[in-house]
Amino acid sequence: SPEEAFVTSGGSVFDTEKISNYLSRGTFNSRRGYFSYKLRPETMYSPSGEIYSYKNTISDISFVESEGGYISIVTEPRATIEGGSILANPYVIGADTAGTGEDYFSAKVIDNTSGACVATLHVKNMDEDLFAHQLYCLGRYYHDALIAVEINYSRHPVRVLRELEYKNLYSSRTFSSSERGGEYGFLTTSVTRPIIISNLISIMRENIELETDRQTLMEMTTFIRREDGKIAAANGSHDDLVMASAIAHFVSSSFAHSPVLVGQRKEFISMHFSPPTLQNEAYMEW
Repeated sequence: SPEEAFVTSGGSVFDTEKISNYLSRGTFNSRRGYFSYKLRPETMYSPSGEIYSYKNTISDISFVESEGGYISIVTEPRATIEGGSILANPYVIGADTAGTGEDYFSAKVIDNTSGACVATLHVKNMDEDLFAHQLYCLGRYYHDALIAVEINYSRHPVRVLRELEYKNLYSSRTFSSSERGGEYGFLTTSVTRPIIISNLISIMRENIELETDRQTLMEMTTFIRREDGKIAAANGSHDDLVMASAIAHFVSSSFAHSPVLVGQRKEFISMHFSPPTLQNEAYMEW
């Protein structure tokens, strides 16, 4: 097929033969859509009862299925019940902004118990605050996932997430210290970029089926080593999904890798899901 000929043309730093074979036999079923929500201003009061500020809050989160949606969900958030307690799988989200506007806003969600991609966001034209709102909803949907947003071109999505008081934002670490610290977001530099890309290449070489999104796999086939030695998308191609995936897999090492106790069954369901529906160990509605 034309697709097979394209992915086996060579030049990619990823194993295009594996990708081609996987694409030819994979079904890649998902449900597409986007998150609807209510954005409300909340009044902040001083101890004396005076109004001193306002902040936005997001509530009534719901996934709306739409064929033209920019979010594809392959696997619903997983949680298991042991006795009266809920053990929720931990998730990590790597996000790449549209940069100068020529690229796409992208995000990859991985299940940190397996490393598998469970959801993908990919959209061309979107305001940065709306991108942050979708990330907020996506993170809340996937058990308050750890979110790492690339901040090379803009810190505004991170700023919006902080204003919304999203509680699991990735904070950068220096490579000379193991302590958590630094600014929120992920800064791709001449030091971090080769590391996260090499890490993703290794992961995909060992198990390409961890990637469940066809468009991401296609981007991998045009992710090449250029004549100047830089690894990036070939001319005329994009690498937003590849970079979002690389960030997600890299920062996953700083988050839990086994199901986390999140509370008692009744309390967890009433707080997070409306209506409460547990189907096949997966919460289907928020």
